[in-house]
Parts: sequence; structure tokens; C-alpha cells
Amino acid sequence: ALPISALQLFLGLPDRSVYGVELAPSRWDLANEALKKLAEVAPTQFRYEELSACSSRLVDLACTERNCEIVCGSLLDTPLTVLQAASAVVMEVCLTQEVQRQACGILQNCSACCRVVCYAPLHGMVERCRLAPVRAATRAPELLGD
Repeated sequence: ALPISALQLFLGLPDRSVYGVELAPSRWDLANEALKKLAEVAPTQFRYEELSACSSRLVDLACTERNCEIVCGSLLDTPLTVLQAASAVVMEVCLTQEVQRQACGILQNCSACCRVVCYAPLHGMVERCRLAPVRAATRAPELLGD
């Protein structure tokens, strides 16, 4: 998820950690400032941690394993352990055809129950692709990717 969306998901899903990736440094700076501000206005609930010049996180003090980490970088550089643990990947970006193929390839590392949301259809772009389109009008499990 993009950093601002990551923060929204983090605040809306009290039992989940969230990892947000932003390619544009200016948008990452805005999201980083939002994490700092939230920790500042709610110091008994959250702690801000700067991990590096392009990575930070907001820690939930009620459950320190729960956090919202944001990085300035690319999905293609996301650690495989993060992808393997993801329950959802939200990509709010338009990708070139080649980057769509690369994203599809790396998303094969996600767990079977992970849901991927993207502007472009990524299913079937690599050999033995596990991604599939989801049809909102039905709940038939055969229409979902593994």
C-alpha cells in the first residue's frame, strides 16, 4: 500500500501491521510527517521510529508487534518475507507492461490467501501465475486466485 493508504489501513484494522512503499520521495516525506504527527498528538498510543533516511514506522504501544512501516522505494525491492506475510497488496500506481510483468513475478511470493489490488490486470503475466481476477458479483471460490 502507498504510505498514506498504509496509515489509513493501519488505523482502520486494529489487528494488522501494515507495510507501505512509495516510489516518489516527496509523497514519502508527506507520509513520514503524518506518522510523526500522529505519534506527537497521541504519545500514549503510538511511538514514531526513524529506521533510516528512507524508512520509518509507527508502533502501536498497546501491541508493540503491530506497526505501520513505510519505505521510500519500489515494490520490486520489497523483502520477500514481507510479501510472504502479506494478507493484501494494494498498488495505487500505473505500471508499464514490463513492470507489470515484474510485479506479477514478485507477487508469486505472496501467500495463497493474499489479495492483490491493482489498476492493471496482472493475472497470467508470468508462467504458472497464481494471480486471478476477482469477480465482485459472485463468491464462487473457483474465480479467485490461489
